[in-house]
Amino acid sequence: MKASQSEKMKNKIKKLENSKIEVEITLDKAEFQQYYQPIYEDALAGVELKGYRKGTAPKEMADQAINKTKVFEAALEDAIRHSLDEVKIENDWTFIDQPQIEVTESVSGGLTYKATLTLFPEVKLPDYKAIAKEIFSQERKTDVSEEEMTKTTQWILESRAKETSANRPAKMGDLLEIDLEAFTGGKSIPNTAFQKERFILGDSKFITGFDEALVGKSDGDDLDFTLTAPKDYWQKELQGKDLQFKGKVIGVYERDIPKLTDEFAASLAPTFKTVADLHKSMREGLGMEKDQKELERQRLEVLAKINDKTKVEIPDILLERTLDGMVEQMKQSMPAPDDKTGETLDKELREKLRDKAAKNVTSHLVLYKIAQTEKLEPTQEEVAAQAQKHGVDPETHGGYIYDTVQTQKVFEFLQSQAPKKES
Repeated sequence: MKASQSEKMKNKIKKLENSKIEVEITLDKAEFQQYYQPIYEDALAGVELKGYRKGTAPKEMADQAINKTKVFEAALEDAIRHSLDEVKIENDWTFIDQPQIEVTESVSGGLTYKATLTLFPEVKLPDYKAIAKEIFSQERKTDVSEEEMTKTTQWILESRAKETSANRPAKMGDLLEIDLEAFTGGKSIPNTAFQKERFILGDSKFITGFDEALVGKSDGDDLDFTLTAPKDYWQKELQGKDLQFKGKVIGVYERDIPKLTDEFAASLAPTFKTVADLHKSMREGLGMEKDQKELERQRLEVLAKINDKTKVEIPDILLERTLDGMVEQMKQSMPAPDDKTGETLDKELREKLRDKAAKNVTSHLVLYKIAQTEKLEPTQEEVAAQAQKHGVDPETHGGYIYDTVQTQKVFEFLQSQAPKKES
């Protein structure tokens, strides 16, 4: 380990745009020799000359055999790494990209170089505690309507329906099991190949006209029909296009939906004796579910409001990395257009997703800054517990798990800013 050069090593710092700075560092001859000399001595010790054992040749002869360019380059790399580390520690900087190095002077045994550095940006947060207190203090509406109760009751009844082979052509209300894949322009549409897909005919949630095209089909029938995607179809790249569906009917099943009786309710759980018991449990469960959804909505609202009032200059490198991931994810869920090259598509998607990517980066920076300010660091035990919960290896997924736990701790801290309600 080299001795600290902080008192002697000269450096000049120039602030640039986009969270970048330029540092000019000068090491005099004595300072650079601390890096050069050990590497030079190691090189001497490794010289093998005829008539001498390794490392025993006279220094003058061994010196001639050394590749001094390689020695200098190794010393240069060592000097830059250590001196840059010192400046980094002194200024409490966090690098988010590889430094760009330019050696500007190397004379008289000394060294001067410039390093262009991209730093973790300065994040100026608003009064996030006040924002959190305002929003999390609002009452979360968790009333369960009779319509919701009716829909949930019907879902429970239908989920317990007895299925028997229909041995006839399919009609609305039947359960169908099919293999299916969708195409457009002769090319498979990503994420549309299904094996043994099961759904209720008339309630498939597929494209308009899909269920009707299956009425009258029987076990073993091949499927091959075309529908036109509506102009408001959720996948914009498919709007108005002809979609061809190919597949096979595996089975057509009749369903015998049970009646809602005390006996049926008792069959669902030992604690249920009557339909009233079932409905009480349903109402409580739906209420908890709505409360959780409302809490999630409040969290997003808090984060959005903090983001809007946060002052931060997003480094290009963070924005571009985020865009890389978003573009790849988008491309995997859409068919490749025939009229565009990969480069053109990438460019269009990057422009389309740029604003969303900027918001995502800002959110990550805000959450990190709050965690740093409030010292909300996950413990090893918390990370291990979260990894076990999700069934992943904390060694290979440590970063993701750590961020997940830290984000949860930040939101719990923000929620704690609201006064506790009396129970």
